[in-house]
Amino acid sequence: MPAFVGRRWELDRLRGAFAAAEGGRGSLLMLMGEPGIGKTALCEQLAAYARGRGARVAVGHCYSADSPVPYRAFAEAIGNIVANLDPSTLRAKAGNSAFAVARLLPELAAVLDLPADSPDEQLAAARAARVYAYHDAAHHLECAVEIHATLDGRDAARHCDLLLGIAEVLVFAGVARRAAKEVAPAAFELATDVSDRHRAFRACSLALDALQVLGSASAETLPSWLLWAERADSYAEPDTGERIRADVVLAAARSVRGRRDEALYLWSRALTQARRQNDEVGKFEAGTEVRDVAVEAHARGYHVGTQVMGPYRDSIQCLLDGRLNEAIALCQLAIDRATDGGPRVLGLLGAMFHLRLPLMYLGDTERYVDVVRAYQAAAGTPRVEAALLLALGLSGSGRVQEAIAGGEATGVDSLDDRPLLELVLRLELALCTGDAAAARELAERLAPVVHLTTVDGCTQSVARLVGSVLRLQGDFDRARADFQLALVGSQRIGYRPEVALTQLELAELLLDYYPDERHVARAHLESAASEFRAMRMQPFVARADARLEADRDGMPAELRAGGLTRREGDVAGLIAAGRSNREIARELVISEGTVEVHVKHILSKLAFRSRSQVAVWASQHGLHLQTASAPGHQP
Repeated sequence: MPAFVGRRWELDRLRGAFAAAEGGRGSLLMLMGEPGIGKTALCEQLAAYARGRGARVAVGHCYSADSPVPYRAFAEAIGNIVANLDPSTLRAKAGNSAFAVARLLPELAAVLDLPADSPDEQLAAARAARVYAYHDAAHHLECAVEIHATLDGRDAARHCDLLLGIAEVLVFAGVARRAAKEVAPAAFELATDVSDRHRAFRACSLALDALQVLGSASAETLPSWLLWAERADSYAEPDTGERIRADVVLAAARSVRGRRDEALYLWSRALTQARRQNDEVGKFEAGTEVRDVAVEAHARGYHVGTQVMGPYRDSIQCLLDGRLNEAIALCQLAIDRATDGGPRVLGLLGAMFHLRLPLMYLGDTERYVDVVRAYQAAAGTPRVEAALLLALGLSGSGRVQEAIAGGEATGVDSLDDRPLLELVLRLELALCTGDAAAARELAERLAPVVHLTTVDGCTQSVARLVGSVLRLQGDFDRARADFQLALVGSQRIGYRPEVALTQLELAELLLDYYPDERHVARAHLESAASEFRAMRMQPFVARADARLEADRDGMPAELRAGGLTRREGDVAGLIAAGRSNREIARELVISEGTVEVHVKHILSKLAFRSRSQVAVWASQHGLHLQTASAPGHQP
């Protein structure tokens, strides 16, 4: 080695860093300077010093910034080490980092006999999907695809499986367009390349799921729907669930294109196959509760399914437009048609889902309770949602204890893999009954899908419900963000009652906890009150008017809630604390008769029917805390 002159200070620094590394304190140092100044010579001096002390030196070069190989210097340095180690030693040193290193150095996979993808990424994806973190699941699966491409890009079947997994989680993550346009077609191409019918069919099925999300009720009219349905038809194995699914999606494509007889034949064949296999999923896909009736009725010369379900579809549009009485009338028409010309349970089933919100908005929840009970009596095995919907109806009628009991009867060991509609209904019920623990767990599970304004056209806005839970927990900034998200989503699809309800809840939040934004709150409140009047949503008219009046009076935030007087706020807070009228009278030093009058006024102003509803509401607005801390209050 040529003589080394100067740079003593720099060399001492490098040697000091090496000594620290020997002691277990590693570090990264960078040498900078003009070309020819001696950087390489200085590194050679350090390498010689390290070798003299028994260290293994790895050298990597990166002479051009335009090198097409990423991390080239690191890959070269690691490659020099790998070349001089036996496999057992290399495996021990690589440890859990083997997959990450193999992405830089593909030959390491062959030396260590690594599998073609990373099980860690797939396990992480599965865990993320179980808690509805679909974006995270997609990210982990895409990492697995990268690892697979680096380690064993020739295994097309495995690559296809990873793409199918990505397509599935993208649909749930709300990125259905990418699933339909990019991922599912790529998976289909790989499946056909390896002549795998099952994988090809699954790619078709996922593409159709994505199109359903994108196009909703009009998805079957898309040219791409017909393309994928015909592909599914050609790849489905006979006498399997695939065949049932293929017949159903192709029937939908035929039906909207005027080929009704072909569609009815395919639906009938799918139902026959589903019954033969006792395939519950297949029965649902074939539409046992709608298309089964239509197929059998066709043999008798009329289509009961179309007659019954048509009004329900129209009622959804009436609900969105705020034409609530029209929505109710259409639901009643469907019930009458089912009673006159077919199975009554079909009409009651539709009514159970589609009558709830119009009747709730108008304050006629007792009628809704009767509808649900009529369905339960008519159905041999009622759907699980029926018990939840009945509990919601009971809660809206002021029968909160009955609602709590009904909700407890529907309890499950785990909420994993429960349908989305069921989770949203459970969250509504938890809010109505004041079950804070259940509401918090459900809100966390539904957080990834807060962008949904409604589920199946029969639920309230997911973002607004989650926002209500966050407000109850005191997380006002996040609650406000979710209310604003709900407002944007409801306005986008023209969901008039939800727009007004979200404006009301957002206004109440701003009035109570953001006093500097009172003008914004009043604008939302006045708009909501006007809309409630136009739609004749009387329970909410009273609530909005009370807040407007209280705000004009300039009362404290905790008492402006609901338009209560200061004394009524005290009474409501004590009700929330579980006090009886006699105990309230003793603590406030008033007569028991005066307490009864205050309770009547509170129920009237809040449009409630029971003390339980007052207790839940008062807790949500912090009145129980204000009462407990008030001067003169005796616990």
